[in-house]
Amino acid sequence: MNVNGEPRRASAYVLLCLGLVAASACSQSRPERAPSSTPPPVSSSAAVSRAIDGTAFYLESKGAILEVHAVRGSDKPVSIVADTGPCPFNTAVISPDGTQIAWAATNDPTGGGNLVVSDLRGANRRTLPVGASCVGRTSLIWFSPTAILVRDSDDTSRQVLHSATTGEPLRDVFRGVWSANGEWAATTDGSGEPIVMPKGSPGAARRFTYTPPSAEAKRHDGWSVRSVSHDGRYVSVGWNNKDRSRDLGSFAVVETATSKVVDLPVTGEVSSIHFLTDGTVLVRVAGGKLVLLDERFVVLAEAAEPASVSNLPLLWYVTA
Repeated sequence: MNVNGEPRRASAYVLLCLGLVAASACSQSRPERAPSSTPPPVSSSAAVSRAIDGTAFYLESKGAILEVHAVRGSDKPVSIVADTGPCPFNTAVISPDGTQIAWAATNDPTGGGNLVVSDLRGANRRTLPVGASCVGRTSLIWFSPTAILVRDSDDTSRQVLHSATTGEPLRDVFRGVWSANGEWAATTDGSGEPIVMPKGSPGAARRFTYTPPSAEAKRHDGWSVRSVSHDGRYVSVGWNNKDRSRDLGSFAVVETATSKVVDLPVTGEVSSIHFLTDGTVLVRVAGGKLVLLDERFVVLAEAAEPASVSNLPLLWYVTA
């Protein structure tokens, strides 16, 4: 079972998408198996009660230009001059409030470079003296409004929290995928088994299992956690590419207390699933549709994506 992020070769320039990161990291604890619990009721068809009124962020590569598509009803692309080479695309992340973008500035796909932070107008750009790795699916994670988790370019097993303003190192943090509220992380234990763990409480780690569809498994290099619910109860999972490139997609939700797969109330092929800060869940369906679910996976709203972004990766979503 592969739940570790590795290097990617990407497009030569940065493409902004709605972001979740892949899971990896190690914990020193050996958690107990969680007792089974009854999954929440899932609605197979529910009345849409509200509009999707947040902003979805996509990124497109146009030469040395980052074109950020901020979609709230209509597409409003903004162009940002970025660095050449594959690393910006592999590392680009959006801040939790949707006002800034960051990437690792290097032309070496196996090395590292400085951390670049800019607002989404391309102004107030700053290059921070941080050794940011270009390697792996989770090179950068925007951890809080003021701090970014950076995979160290000299030691890719090390992840350090840096100030997004000055680049100052704040503390080491184990590698993993964090919930949008920063309270839960998905990682692996000392045996390489997937777990979820509340912040600062390794003794409360909970192990879960997942067996991906066997027909698809041979085409991929294992699976990774992409997103974690705000209470650690659920994770979304997606395939790892065999070429080690970054893949932001996900296709299933697993309840970590029971290791059961949740039946999502959507029609069509699921391309990504994102647990949001307010407890809601955003599901992207192939073919250009977004579906917003509540914490019990009941449909709240649906919206068609503009044709201009339907083939772009979705990196981040900010609730209204």
